[in-house]
Parts: sequence; C-alpha cells; structure tokens
Amino acid sequence: MTPKLTALALLALLSLAGPLIEAGATGRVEPFSKFGLAEALLSLPLIYWWYHVDKHQLNYQAGPLMNVGVVALSILALPVYFIRSRGWKRGTIATALAALVLVVTFALGELGEQIGAAGTSDHEKHEVIRLIIFAIVSAYFIYVSRKSLFRPRSHGFPRFFAWESILALALLNAPHWTEDLFSFHQLVSWLFLIISIFLVVHGVRLLRVIGKPDQNRSDAGLLAFERTSHLVTVGAYKYIRHPLYSSLLFLAWGVFLKHPSLPGLFLVLIASFCLLLTAKIDESECLQHFGNAYQTYMQGTKKFIPFLF
Repeated sequence: MTPKLTALALLALLSLAGPLIEAGATGRVEPFSKFGLAEALLSLPLIYWWYHVDKHQLNYQAGPLMNVGVVALSILALPVYFIRSRGWKRGTIATALAALVLVVTFALGELGEQIGAAGTSDHEKHEVIRLIIFAIVSAYFIYVSRKSLFRPRSHGFPRFFAWESILALALLNAPHWTEDLFSFHQLVSWLFLIISIFLVVHGVRLLRVIGKPDQNRSDAGLLAFERTSHLVTVGAYKYIRHPLYSSLLFLAWGVFLKHPSLPGLFLVLIASFCLLLTAKIDESECLQHFGNAYQTYMQGTKKFIPFLF
C-alpha cells in the first residue's frame, strides 16, 4: 500500500472509529465534544502526511503559508494547492475527488454513530452494513482507477462509474438474492451471472496468454492485464471485441433481474451507458495502438453479443 493510500485509509478508519467509540462510551454523539476534538486533531497529521507525499511526487515547492494553511484550514488550502500543483483542469478534478473523500469520511462518521447507538433495529443494522460495504469497495475502485480519474477521455473514467452503478445495484438487491429461486426472472438472472463469470475468466486468461501484456506500454491508465502487446482475436474475442465489458453488462442485468424495480432500472441503465462509452473509448485507444489490424478486426466482430450487438 502506498503512503498516500495508507494516509487515506487511516483517515477513513478514524472517521468510522471516532463516533463509534464516543457512542459506545457515552451513548450518544455530540457536536464539538471532546471525542470530536480528538478526532479532528488526529486527522490533521494524516492530511498533512498525504499532502507532503503528494507535493514530493509532483516536485512542487510549497511556501510556508501553504504548508500552514493545509493544517489550519484544509478545506480552503487544498483546492488552491491542487490547482497550483496540477493546473486548472487536473486541479479541478483533484478537488472534486477530495470533496468525494470528504463526503465518504462524513458518511463513515454517520455509520460509526449508528453502529455504536443502542437499540438499532435489524433493518437499520443491515442498511449500515451495506453502506459500509459500499464505502470500502468504492475506495478500492477509486484506488484502481486513480490514474484514469484524472483523464476523463480514457476508457477507465466511464468504467469507474459503471463499477459504482453495478455495486450500488448489487447492494440494493442483496436482500432479494434468493427470493423465488425458480421464477422466470431469477432463472434468467442466474443465466446472465454464469455468462458473466465465464466471460471474465475466459477474457482475462486470453489477454494474459495471447495478448502478452507489456508493462512498458506507455498508457498509464491501463490495468496490468490490459497492457497487451499482441491483438487477441481467438476464443470469445473472435466474435466480440469486449468480453470483459460484456461480462460487466451481463452482471449488471443479472443483478437487476434479482429484484426488478425503478431504482434498479435507473442504475442498470447508467451502468449500460457507461459500459457503451467505455467500449467506444477503448476502441479508439486500440486503433491508436494496433492501427489497421484493429480496424480490420472491428469489421468482423460485434461489441458485446456475438452476431447481434
């Protein structure tokens, strides 16, 4: 784990543990309490640690005023630092990501308070658990997509939002996973999930064995197994260009069919749109890397479903 990720993980843990300890010790969480003050003081070194490592990585020379500002008034100083160290475009994206981290820490604080509160119903406990899972998995998605999130035109940018939509959909339908197991929508759901598992295992294996990933490939936004040096045109890739995105598409609709609903339909449509956008951008990147060979390959294949689409 990198130092910056360690600092963020400790900050998240502190945000969750602080209210949890206070609720357990006093039975309630009060604003501006001694526990809250202690949590705020402990968070300052973690924020400064992240900032110190980040400016060192960027070779940015910050003045004393900036250093003090990050500690004394982080919410105002950090956006200024992001723009000065990265420029307006990347700085704005970094500020948005920092705002997302702030929202996550507030959410974790609320979760800590709810978990520590006495007399919580089973339903509320399940809701809290799902929120915790969403926060933890989202943090992992952010880490995996950290380079792509600074490059909105890369295929990893819309893919991140597809992952998030599918995660939210899975947690939304989690209580209904095994209801009416032999109903039509459940049978179709299980079929889609089986197809999804096959495609991701099969697709990743072909990329590693046939594609021969080259870690020297210049595109920093690619995941390790995506850095292929050879165009893969066998197996599932003989019929569709994006078995891995197809896997996510089948996963999204398979999870949706566990318990069809309007909120679920909204999420699955967002995931589907993001995956379409991901595939479109990915094809542009592949055309740049593989040239005419990929153009010829596109003419004889479909995007997600053999012979159809």
